[in-house]
Amino acid sequence: MPFLKSLFENWPQNLLRPVFVNVLTAIILFLLAVSFKPLIFKLFRSPKIPEYPLFCTAEPYRDDTANQMKIDFFIINRTDKSRTRQQLVGDLKALNPSTDRVLSPDIKLKVAKEGEIHVAADEDFNRGKGRLRVLYAPKTRKITIVVERIEPRALLKVAMRVSKLRFVSRNLDRGTKGEVVRILRNYEQYQDGCYTQ
Repeated sequence: MPFLKSLFENWPQNLLRPVFVNVLTAIILFLLAVSFKPLIFKLFRSPKIPEYPLFCTAEPYRDDTANQMKIDFFIINRTDKSRTRQQLVGDLKALNPSTDRVLSPDIKLKVAKEGEIHVAADEDFNRGKGRLRVLYAPKTRKITIVVERIEPRALLKVAMRVSKLRFVSRNLDRGTKGEVVRILRNYEQYQDGCYTQ
């Protein structure tokens, strides 16, 4: 065992020196990183991209009546500032300064041909949170939601009741988004951005 013998004869040199060098190197690198932190953050900062302040989601759930379901469509203000329709138009212009593609803060949902739909703003839920208008055209089966005003960090709700459906899943709960797409054909577009492209 000459290796072990030589290791333990010169243990301060063979064991402590590499540990000391590694600890000293780590301290020097840490102090360099801390001292150059502002420069590093300035060089590698990601560009600031404006975000649209509204977010949309929908929650389907079963009704007690057979072949009927309800959908709660929520519009959420992610910012700490209230927004009017005009301000939302300005936010969209900041997102898309070119005029070749017109963006609108109005939410235009296409309803499937299956079933009958009744849609209205939930006035009790929305009281004190903002104001919106809901327009439904039965012939074209399109719902237009116009946000006139939304308060900071507020949720506005549009209640939909869909009746005379051929099939409603027994497992339908508030997390089943596939059933929303079955009724609101272009819903996925509004999950990415709560405005019309």
